[in-house]
Amino acid sequence: LEENMKYLIPFILFISSTVFAANKTQLNTVNYVNVEKYLGTWHEIARLPVFFQLNCFNATATYDLIDEETLKVTNRCETKVFGKKKVAVGKAELVDTVTNSKLMVSFDSWFSRAFPEQAKGDYWILELADNYSYVVVGAPSRKFLWILSRSPKMDPEFVRELKAKYKKLGFPTHKMKSYRK
Repeated sequence: LEENMKYLIPFILFISSTVFAANKTQLNTVNYVNVEKYLGTWHEIARLPVFFQLNCFNATATYDLIDEETLKVTNRCETKVFGKKKVAVGKAELVDTVTNSKLMVSFDSWFSRAFPEQAKGDYWILELADNYSYVVVGAPSRKFLWILSRSPKMDPEFVRELKAKYKKLGFPTHKMKSYRK
């Protein structure tokens, strides 16, 4: 029985992940992102909890152009540990150069140096205001979702509407929190 279990458990996990993946609605990105307009600083309004932003609040992401297909990403936040500031620098590579709405992001860390392919993450621009005042960024896995704004504040009712919309697309938005102080 023990010998069979070591094959049965991975098989069950594979089948269940396949079934759950099949139930997800297709995730679409915006039709086009003007990279020049996207550059600059975005304030995090809400996010799904992620280990790499543990204890972070008042987070911002700043994008600068490196070349035609690469952006420099500088994430900053305050931590709950004596107001200490935390900075992570990485890069975002355009995966879809027709729409510029799908990027692959990686940050410089020991993990990314040891496991470069595993340290990359999908960064899909799912919704973007015409005037580039807010953006919703997520991943097809539905494990990541951020609502970002050019301003540190956003209309709470509009944020609730965005959460409701992305809940219908399979994101666990009930777990989203605002980490602004």
